[in-house]
Amino acid sequence: MSITLTAFPTAFLVSPDTAKKITLAQIADKIKNKKLKSLITNYSSLRNIRILTNLRISEAPRLMAAFDEVKRVGEFEYTFKNGLNVEWKYIDGYCCAILSAENTAKIVPKYGEELFKNLDKIKNVNVRDINSEEYFYYNYITEYTDADQIITELKMREAENIVKTSEKEIKATYNKQNIRYYQDYYTNRFILETEQKISLVNIGMDDSNLAMVEIKTNITPEEIKSLLNNFGYDFNEITNQTPLKMSSNIIEWSLKDNYYTAKLRNISSSHLKGEVEHLFAAMNKKAGRDLRITDNKSELTYTYKTNYTDKGVLLNTLTEHGAKKISETDDKISCELFGMQMSYTKDADNQAYNLVIERVTDKSECEGLISDLNDEYGLNIQEITYKKILDRIESENLHLEKEEVLEDNSILLTIEV
Repeated sequence: MSITLTAFPTAFLVSPDTAKKITLAQIADKIKNKKLKSLITNYSSLRNIRILTNLRISEAPRLMAAFDEVKRVGEFEYTFKNGLNVEWKYIDGYCCAILSAENTAKIVPKYGEELFKNLDKIKNVNVRDINSEEYFYYNYITEYTDADQIITELKMREAENIVKTSEKEIKATYNKQNIRYYQDYYTNRFILETEQKISLVNIGMDDSNLAMVEIKTNITPEEIKSLLNNFGYDFNEITNQTPLKMSSNIIEWSLKDNYYTAKLRNISSSHLKGEVEHLFAAMNKKAGRDLRITDNKSELTYTYKTNYTDKGVLLNTLTEHGAKKISETDDKISCELFGMQMSYTKDADNQAYNLVIERVTDKSECEGLISDLNDEYGLNIQEITYKKILDRIESENLHLEKEEVLEDNSILLTIEV
């Protein structure tokens, strides 16, 4: 699931005059009341956004050629008709996209996200995935021209890890965010670069793990064939299947209580939101009603493959997360969580659980729930592993010299041997 954040640095990071007028007490009060308007810079200060990718620099021309209304203005520089400028550079071992706009920087996050969504479709991967992280660097033009003034201001604001690497560069950590000042060659003003690092959660969430989607409908046997035929789709009365046009996938139709449920196996969310959603929208218009509404609500069921293998840890995780009506029979676990019906069933092939979530009206709810459960399951597994290691150390008469919790919440143990 990819998330793009927009960073707004507090004003003192950009403007020393603003810094003099705002006290730490005022900052705390503003943050508490979520009134950051007077403390944040506007988009006029945003110079560009640098984004790390897993692409090769040689791929850029071919990928950019796939877009309409784009003009190549340099070897690796492009401008879109919507005003977005893209420059590809090889920096610190990564192929980076540098996004900017001449008239207003407001369009950069919006059109930049559209660009990367299309790049993901072309490559069929998340091109921003760097070891399950995404890295964004927002660059703002500031009013600072003196490095020592920046350092003084950072110290007053209790920034950490302040390092002056040269007369033209300062690095620090502020509000747990890595920042860097570097001097612009032409104006002598310092540029502020803020890092946004986004962690990606893959277990049970990404499209490769989405095994099946079921859409309950109010379509009856008397109308299903004519509805589909209106838009060039077939309904095979023997197999109860509809071949899709944009891929080799099919829609399987199952009849229950005189209404059909559409089943899509091994289909990515992009396909689901593409061809299938367009088909349903067209059929809704033809039928004069929303075909996905049953019992006054829309229900989708998602089936995910997961990496969960430990039944005890899974039960403990569900309990800690507030699941209700937990029941287990052999290798099947059922429960209710946040209004959704969930069931885990062991896959005979790989011994991992498949997760079925029912009564879903919004896929983002599904993904958020899986993300939370995945985090808790991982922490529980880590705790069990940690205790087993400590028991083993004790049984082997070894001495634990030091243990340290790292930034990613992993635990580093130093054993004296």
